[in-house]
Amino acid sequence: GSGHEGPDGVFASRTPSPAYSIALYVAPDFERGAAIPSAHGPVVGYGSADAVPEATRTRYRTTAARSLEFYSKWLGEYAFGDGLAVVEVASGGLGGMEHVSAVAIMLDSARHPESADETAAHEVAHHWFGDNLRIASWPHFWMSEGFTDYSTWRYFREAEGEAKYRSLLKNGRAAVKAALADDPHPLRPRDGTDIHAVFDSIPYDMGAWMLRMMEVKVGTAKFD
Repeated sequence: GSGHEGPDGVFASRTPSPAYSIALYVAPDFERGAAIPSAHGPVVGYGSADAVPEATRTRYRTTAARSLEFYSKWLGEYAFGDGLAVVEVASGGLGGMEHVSAVAIMLDSARHPESADETAAHEVAHHWFGDNLRIASWPHFWMSEGFTDYSTWRYFREAEGEAKYRSLLKNGRAAVKAALADDPHPLRPRDGTDIHAVFDSIPYDMGAWMLRMMEVKVGTAKFD
């Protein structure tokens, strides 16, 4: 993990982490799944009994392990210890949370193979954008989520090919169009905007598309 317990019982993190990304998981029926090896330590999963098919769990944990290796090679070394955990959380809605070295995946995402894969790769990418390179304030939220979404798309381009990458780009563009039609607003919200109002497709998908346009403008090799 990202730290260790000292002789006085106090847990100390090896790497500075934002307060919002530190979590303690507690459940009466958590089970530890088989570890998936990676170049940066084992990726293990924790979930509640039979809440998710085991084949789906193995698949998204493998995605977490392979994406961890990809990001480390592309963006720089993983800074949060030796290994990673993916923890299923019985919370409403899709998505996950970038808790340092122990990311959360919501059960509604974990139960569906494609959604689980994309969530796992996204939350792992946050160890570079959000957990490591952090935003100064909420108006810069797109620089956390946009960079993370773009990195996720690039992982799937490497892992599954150009067709998958194009599909993610297309879906992201459709999500941006729908969000702008529903509530037009800029990529960077105004100072003082309610924090709950920034969680839509604009910082995620438009942010990723900003980077995609830069990639196209200068060329992938130079952009990287």
